[in-house]
Formats: sequence, C-alpha cells, structure tokens
Amino acid sequence: MPVDGHSHGGFHAENHGHHKDEDGEEDEVFGDEKRKVHTVQATEMLYIIGLGLGDERDITLRGLDAVKKCEKVYIEAYTSLLSFGHSTDGLSTLEKLYGKPITLADRETVEEKIDNILSEAQGSDVAFLVVGDPFGATTHTDLVVRAKTLGVDVKVVHNASVMNAIGVCGLQLYRYGETVSIPFFTETWRPDSFYEKIERNRDLGLHTLCLLDIRVKEPTLESLCRGKKQYEPPRFMTIKTAIDQLLEVEQNHGKSAYDEDTECVGFARLGSEDQVIVAGKMRQLQTVDFGEPLHCLVIVGKTHPVEEEMLEFYKINNEKP
Repeated sequence: MPVDGHSHGGFHAENHGHHKDEDGEEDEVFGDEKRKVHTVQATEMLYIIGLGLGDERDITLRGLDAVKKCEKVYIEAYTSLLSFGHSTDGLSTLEKLYGKPITLADRETVEEKIDNILSEAQGSDVAFLVVGDPFGATTHTDLVVRAKTLGVDVKVVHNASVMNAIGVCGLQLYRYGETVSIPFFTETWRPDSFYEKIERNRDLGLHTLCLLDIRVKEPTLESLCRGKKQYEPPRFMTIKTAIDQLLEVEQNHGKSAYDEDTECVGFARLGSEDQVIVAGKMRQLQTVDFGEPLHCLVIVGKTHPVEEEMLEFYKINNEKP
C-alpha cells in the first residue's frame, strides 16, 4: 500500500518495516533510512438526522443506515415532536425500528450539556435525531458549529420539515416572507417583535408562516429563585391562542397589518396521517377545534388564481359574511 503518496517500489521485506519510537508515532524503515509516518485514525462522525414530521417510518433510508451504525443515539425533544409525541410507547417504537436504545435529549441536554455528546462523537459514531429537518431550528446550527470547532466530523441527513410541508395547502413556497415565532404571553412578558415582520411581509404581498410556541421542560420561576429546578407541565400553543395574541398586538399597534377578517390557514399535526388543514378568516379559525398539537398558522398574502383554487378545498364550512 502507498504511504503518504509514496510507493514502496522494489525494497525487500527484510529491509522495510515499521517501528514505534518514544513519542508513540511510527517510523517507516527503508534499509538504513528512517522516516516519520503519521498514521491516519478512522474518522468518527456526528450524524444529525432528520426524522420528518409523521411517525417513525418517515426516516429516510440513508438516515436509517446511519442510525444503525452509530454506537449512541439521541433524540432531541423540545423544538418539535413526532405525531406520537415523546411517550414511552413512542420511544420504544423507535427503538424497535432502529434496534438500539435511544436517549432523550431535552432542552438542558442540548443547551447545557451538549459538549458531553460531542465528546462521545470524538471516539465513536453518534446519531442526533431531530424531528423535521436538522436545520429547521437554529439550535441545530449551533450544534454543527460547536462540533466543527471541536474537530468533530458532521454528516447531515435531511428530511421534510414544516417549512416545506406547508406547501400542501396550495400557497406557493416562494411567495412566503420571513417566518415568525409567536411566544406564549405572560402577565409580565408580552413580546410583539413579530408584528413588524408580519407587517413587512404583508406590504410585499407575501405569506407569513407563524410557528407557535412549545414549552417543554421549562423551569418554574419559583424553582429558579430557590436554586432547585422544578418544571412546568408541557404546553403547546393552539391556533386559537395564537390568533388571540395576534389580534391583541394589532390592537396595540393599530397599523392595520391584519385584522380578524384576514385570511389565514391553520395546520395541525402537519405530515401525519390525521393532519388537519383549515383555511378561513382569523375570527373563523378561532372557533375551530384543531385537536392535538403541533399547530402552526399561515397569514395569507396576495394570492395567485392557482393558489386560490387550491385553498378552496380547505375553506371552512360555516362560511359567514
């Protein structure tokens, strides 16, 4: 075999060998000549694998191959969730398919203890499973940056995400403006930075995807004050809550970026077998029971006739003037 690009040529075996020196590196011996050889170690890999939006069967074949050769498998558990959630049954379904145990990586693990996972990836293949597509959340971009900074090789396996699955309603993906996040309001915290972005999108005639808040393993304020973490029960924002908050913010700003008669599309459990898609005015969608999470909302911009034809299939039944 060539070493460092050099052929062994016609040297005899008795004059050609490898010897380790005191620094642990190998010397290659050619007759009386001794040269330093840098041995190349097998490269371990951090695989960041998109799971898609539905259930355990939505992983790609490429993703499944990667999972099966990894020694450790983590699943990220707070920026989104599969249709079966993160129940014990759901995880055991994944474990059965992958043939190996899966460790749940919650917010604390991802934001505070991620270096532990990256350290493991320096010595063995590690899979980090993400619902949707790996780059659907900024957290995962940060993970790649930190991995590369530590010299860990990263391979990404893509999948469907909410960012492209919303195309199912017929609104063309290239007619969307900036995506916004709608956080849960509290008594003392009612952020509204999303308003200007929606206003800007609507001025340009563009649709706006609103991603709705997910609160999983959030420490209570009281427990933070005491220094011992206790967690709030999980909360997932509904379309009704999102619209209530959007209308409150519009009332405060009063710039008519949108109102209760603005056309929207509500989605629930996008990509799963029981997904729900309903198009209608904001005030109409407030009365719709979209069922279990996750929900998201699109505020419709200027529409093309083909888009309008498609939206008709999802228009709310109880149309009122």
